[in-house]
Amino acid sequence: MKRNVLIGTVIAGALAVSGLAGAGSPVQPPHSGPVPFLTLPPGIPDDSLEGLLQICDDKFLLELFPSLAEVCEQLHAQEILGTFQSHLNGFNAVPPVNSPATGTLKLQVVGALTGNTATYDLDWQGLVGKVESASITFGATGGPLVFLCGGHGSPDCGKNGTDGTIRAENILPIPGQLVNAEDFHAFVNVLVHHKAYVRVTTVVNGKETITEIQGVIAPANPGEDEPEESVTSP
Repeated sequence: MKRNVLIGTVIAGALAVSGLAGAGSPVQPPHSGPVPFLTLPPGIPDDSLEGLLQICDDKFLLELFPSLAEVCEQLHAQEILGTFQSHLNGFNAVPPVNSPATGTLKLQVVGALTGNTATYDLDWQGLVGKVESASITFGATGGPLVFLCGGHGSPDCGKNGTDGTIRAENILPIPGQLVNAEDFHAFVNVLVHHKAYVRVTTVVNGKETITEIQGVIAPANPGEDEPEESVTSP
């Protein structure tokens, strides 16, 4: 779609409605399958997302057309799919571990405007063993959805934590739990159903690998549903 036609369509759609939230149809993200979280206002074709992003970066147009600025503001507000957190300790591990260590995970998932990514910041302190890996798992005892450090192309684990970005290509297959490789949508589904856990494994006594600390990942925004209790035994 040509830029001038798209601009006209966007402005017409903006002027046609007074309320934008929840209107429109699902966007097809540029780098993966459909994501049912982001919607466009009425009158804006689903295939115009990439062009619309360029328009939303044009400060002159946003100042010239306040209705266009409102459309862009709504889209960016919907872009944040969720902010999550987790508090890790040994008693949430399976089996429970008598470790003094604790940890904190902060995770933000964004959607179609940036091609589906999740940024994370994981800190820990007081580990008894030498850190080996950190991962997000499907369930307290389930398989790893993605490694945050120490495995499958993720960065090395730092002394006190790790941070980075999760993309579709980082999502691992878990055949027994019906998760396909690179399925970012499945990753988001696990998060929003409170079934994702963050796990830190360490090597103790120089030879035995254990899950030393673990925690359920829950919504970080006030007023959201409380997560289910962490599983502390098989």
